[in-house]
Amino acid sequence: MKPTTKAPAKAAPTKPATKAPEKPASKAPEKTSTKPAVKTDKKAPVKKDDNKPAPIEETKTEPKVFEQPKPVLKPVSEKDLASLMEEFRAIPLNKLDSYLNAAALNGKYVLLFDKTGKVQDFMNYKATLKDFYKEVVNVRLGLKEKVDSMEELRRGLVNAMRLGGNLAINLDKLLDVNFAEEWTMDTYFPLMVFNYEDWRQDDNYMSVVRPEENHGFQDEPHFSMHEKFNMVILCLYESD
Repeated sequence: MKPTTKAPAKAAPTKPATKAPEKPASKAPEKTSTKPAVKTDKKAPVKKDDNKPAPIEETKTEPKVFEQPKPVLKPVSEKDLASLMEEFRAIPLNKLDSYLNAAALNGKYVLLFDKTGKVQDFMNYKATLKDFYKEVVNVRLGLKEKVDSMEELRRGLVNAMRLGGNLAINLDKLLDVNFAEEWTMDTYFPLMVFNYEDWRQDDNYMSVVRPEENHGFQDEPHFSMHEKFNMVILCLYESD
């Protein structure tokens, strides 16, 4: 018996190896900033158009207070000083009456600084004396109304104009009495009193004369200013 031989088994055909498709390499995620965005107040610059006028901004301005300029004192030359000092002179008490008469004839009011303390007694006999400093003090203390004090001064003024003597306004030591702004009052003691020429006009001086006072001295039917009326401001001298 012949041995049987088995035919070699045929190997199964092998399929060519196939490569797995390569996956694309994954990129690492990009780092992003986690900080919150910061807001800025800066605005993008705007191009200026030179042809367009710039907008007018409304601005609030506070009202300005204008102060009056202070007067500038000019230096006085020796010549001017000598001329000025001629108007101020020391007058002996026994010659005061003559000096006051001369001032009235020359159309000048008189400012007196009393060094002796006796001029007040002199004026009490030789003039219509009004101690106006007392009136001023009473008004400042609230003891009297200003109009009542001005009435006292007005009566003295009318009496002196009628009689033709000096109205002596005694200020004593009160050198801050301002007749230009404070102690003046129409139909009582107007500022025009200090204008020698203008005050002598009938319509002006008659503005302070009341109807019951419209009579002259003695038999004269109507009031008229005496030609020798004059005015003296009297102050007490303390120091230079």
